[in-house]
Amino acid sequence: MAQTLQLKSPVSQSNLNPAIGEAKAMFKELSDDLTAEGTTFNDRRVDVMTLDNGLFTRQNYELQPDFQWSVKNEFQATIQQLDFNNQSESARQINSWVNSATRGLIPRFFRNPSELSRETRLAIFNVFTFRDNWLHPFSPGSTKNEEFIVGKDKRIIVPMMSKNEMLPYVDMPDKGFAIIRKPLKNYRFSFVVALPTEKGNMEGVEKLLTGQYCLQSTFKAQKDTAVSLKLPKFKLEKALDLIPTMESMGLTDIFHRGMADLSGITKSERLYVSLLRQSTVLKVDEAGVEAAAATGAVATPTSYQQPETKFHVTHSFVCMIYDEQLHVPLVAARVMQPAS
Repeated sequence: MAQTLQLKSPVSQSNLNPAIGEAKAMFKELSDDLTAEGTTFNDRRVDVMTLDNGLFTRQNYELQPDFQWSVKNEFQATIQQLDFNNQSESARQINSWVNSATRGLIPRFFRNPSELSRETRLAIFNVFTFRDNWLHPFSPGSTKNEEFIVGKDKRIIVPMMSKNEMLPYVDMPDKGFAIIRKPLKNYRFSFVVALPTEKGNMEGVEKLLTGQYCLQSTFKAQKDTAVSLKLPKFKLEKALDLIPTMESMGLTDIFHRGMADLSGITKSERLYVSLLRQSTVLKVDEAGVEAAAATGAVATPTSYQQPETKFHVTHSFVCMIYDEQLHVPLVAARVMQPAS
């Protein structure tokens, strides 16, 4: 982060450079690897993942040459000048870029133009999207409205998809959950759902998110099982202010006027970060999965075993898009109340 924002550091640059160079090389190798993955939609190849960077600056704003070179060449960012005094037009143009970069999943990053201050000098964006079909899609005709428990005495009606299929499955009542992996068309990725054994008790599944329970060990315990699967069709949207999170991790000066040193970006004036927000969307439907951090029919063998194991996601759960090659989740969510 220090290198990206050209922050000054008490650690000597000569000590930082080897590690920074290695980190940049690893990041480029990883991003190139992930964005090279493809899938098919309507017999047409499309990218499973996209990564985009955008830099929006005040008109005629003078940037440091090293920063401008890094943004263009190392992060392949789009650079565009805006008149931030015109809040409505600036917000519209940024929203249009984000909408395009997220393939329509986030149409409005700024919901109100006033969120973009007239004092803004530059806005930096990083966008990640994921999109793939199920290997074995749900049939839309099997989706029915059913109850989903959102509290002790509260239930809502949601569109519930259903399918009988063979899936990696394990029930771990001692840890407080059962878990499945549903494969996507690109075999590198799968959609993981962890369902609490006790309705409303998220303690066990949240330990999967925090790493207290090892995902790989859990997956090794799974066996291919004939499962009656019910999964809500939903779209989650979340905007998160990251400043408190970053401050809790010790990164504080950058967010305070008079304390931040962003002279690596510009020498014309002192800058500080006034807004750091992450907008995330996760969409799950009969065709597949879409995330911005989505049809094919596959015949089921006629000898398919009638499922005895029920995995009916009718109460709060944890889900994630999992990279089977890197053995890490790319996106994870705690779903308390699905919305379609």
